[in-house]
Amino acid sequence: MRSSNWLTVYVFALALAAGVWVGATPVMGWLIAAAIVGALWKWPFELDTPPPSARIGPRDVGLALVVAAPAFIYLAVTWRQEFPTSGDQFLHNGYALEAYAFWWWWPFVAAVLGTLATIVAVRRNPRSPLPLIGFLLLGGLAMCGIRGGFAERYPALLHFLSIPFRAVIPVPTPIAIERLVNTLSIPAWLLVLRPWLIGRRIDVRCSSGRRTSSTTSRAAISRRG
Repeated sequence: MRSSNWLTVYVFALALAAGVWVGATPVMGWLIAAAIVGALWKWPFELDTPPPSARIGPRDVGLALVVAAPAFIYLAVTWRQEFPTSGDQFLHNGYALEAYAFWWWWPFVAAVLGTLATIVAVRRNPRSPLPLIGFLLLGGLAMCGIRGGFAERYPALLHFLSIPFRAVIPVPTPIAIERLVNTLSIPAWLLVLRPWLIGRRIDVRCSSGRRTSSTTSRAAISRRG
């Protein structure tokens, strides 16, 4: 069983990386969120035991490559093209550069280390207040009036995940890195998050199997009737 304080870790890490403390979040919204996070820490409860993680093999890697191949091919073919986003690609390019200027390099490193510190603290002590303290600090930063356009109009977690890629990969247009991260999310889900979170490998189901199963179910129902 796992303590509900892990939910506090999740909320803190997501709020930190998504930059909600950078956008114009209303004070009342922060107070409500702080009350919820504080309640999770003050009155903990046991979470359901997570399913055992599934082991990934060569079959899963091969299937993930097949599933993600169309997206990667499209990304490669259009890598040096201006990606049309309803005519406002200049806006998305600007947000990408603004986010990089905001996060790189020491704020990004500090955010990663802060998240790792809360995870280690709760692993050692499920009642650790460190995630709650971290979330309250984010609320304090939000009250300081820190603003960034990249976090006010669209979800900004994508920009945070793009930071290390942007630091090492030369690109023709800024938004190309965000497109790369979006494409990498396919194998990341199939090979990492899905086996870890829900304990499932890549499933392959044939349409004929579904029809056979449906026919068998209808026959069983008719016999019971």
